[in-house]
Amino acid sequence: FNVFRRPDLPTEWFAGGNAVESCSILKSLDNRLKFCEDQSFWDFKDASGVTVDRKVIASCDPARKEWNTVMGPLLDAVKDEGSLWLIDYNETGGRAQEMILEGYPKTKVFHPLGVQIWPSQDGSPSNMFVVNHGRYRTTIEQFILSPSDPSKAKYKRTIRSRYFLSPNALALTSPTSFFISNDHLLTRRLPSFLGKVLPLFE
Repeated sequence: FNVFRRPDLPTEWFAGGNAVESCSILKSLDNRLKFCEDQSFWDFKDASGVTVDRKVIASCDPARKEWNTVMGPLLDAVKDEGSLWLIDYNETGGRAQEMILEGYPKTKVFHPLGVQIWPSQDGSPSNMFVVNHGRYRTTIEQFILSPSDPSKAKYKRTIRSRYFLSPNALALTSPTSFFISNDHLLTRRLPSFLGKVLPLFE
């Protein structure tokens, strides 16, 4: 055992055994399924509240290296936006499908981070909340998901607050309420040289 050298981490880790034999890596043809910040379960419950199915929604942003409000840089917010991915999986593997953001305003820029979904009860729609580090400010976007058409997320509203300094993750407490975590107080959005210097000191 060498206390001065960190051991290499495994390239894949699976609690149930050999990752090479038990896991597969999901990829998209256009390489948009990368820099995924968060993944959240979307549970489907029956009338008695028992989970009968489960999907995963991933929040990904291929422009993370060009648009990062904490670490920088803030080069171009509109060059390449992020997306949400519906991941359907079973014992034989899985597939990822980019979700359609139905009704999302074309004037808004989408750079998602944390995502959380309230479970669907007996086929009812689910509320999904997504942290969005947009061009001018960070907001929470609310979408409605329907089990009958899970590949679409219908835009409902944008939530703004002066307390959304640098939201990262969400934790739902009900279908319409949540906690957020701000991972920083000082971001690259600060004016002039302050945005380049202060986040590094923090």
